[in-house]
Amino acid sequence: MLFLGDSITYQWASSGLPAWRRAIAPFTALNAGFGGDHSAHVLWHLQNGLLDGPPDIKVIVLLAGTNDNCAPAQTVANIAAALDEIRRRQPLAKTLLLGVLPRGEKPRTFFRNRAAKVNPSLARLADGRRVFYKDIGAVFLAPNGNVRRELMADFVHPTAAGYEVFADALLPELRRLLGR
Repeated sequence: MLFLGDSITYQWASSGLPAWRRAIAPFTALNAGFGGDHSAHVLWHLQNGLLDGPPDIKVIVLLAGTNDNCAPAQTVANIAAALDEIRRRQPLAKTLLLGVLPRGEKPRTFFRNRAAKVNPSLARLADGRRVFYKDIGAVFLAPNGNVRRELMADFVHPTAAGYEVFADALLPELRRLLGR
């Protein structure tokens, strides 16, 4: 299993390490998140060797787009191109495409509005055979729509408790994709 993305993915190795060890590591997973990456950077990594090698990755978890400063349509195009690279370079892999997580404390902010435009288009990239979509953003929100500070202290990156919630939201999908 391979995790691809930006600092939210990268921080599974720090803030998220206890959750990673508990929930993700048993699947023999590798973290290939890079802090600050935009969706175009994720695409670049894929086009420049990140997935080169035997086609033996079973599941790829892709989370990208929160750092993008381009139009929402461009973010979706970059992620669609990344999915094409994954299909080409790892033809046996199933990809769990995650929706852009909530960013910013309150519901109607620039980043939240942007995610609301991107995520429905990401959902349409799923084909139910090789690409599966999951939006887990709601697990980080209070009933009033605000990000729960104890789960995302900076309103972008999960805390240790946030990664526990994140892992628990992913586990059923990962088990299903791996047939466990």
